[in-house]
Amino acid sequence: HLFLFGDRSGGQLMPIGFLELVFNTNVLQLDHFKVTDDLQGKGYGREMYQWLETYAKENAVKRITLHSYKLATGFWEKMGFAPNDLEKGNMIKVLT
Repeated sequence: HLFLFGDRSGGQLMPIGFLELVFNTNVLQLDHFKVTDDLQGKGYGREMYQWLETYAKENAVKRITLHSYKLATGFWEKMGFAPNDLEKGNMIKVLT
């Protein structure tokens, strides 16, 4: 599943980013998560992740897994993810 995010508040559609998901029973694998370079650090990633978590809960997902670049690990920890073999960049979040 591929989801695109944009903002129309300025009258024109401004691309914000995208994410790509793979479902496996009650586990969601986040394969790609990207905020456009010029909008990073402005809260859009947090908003996109909050949407993702709501979507996951609505679809009975129990865990979200992902592979993170080292530079993004801090962001994912702020979103509640924990290392799951962090040397390889794997992280996990159990949803309640």
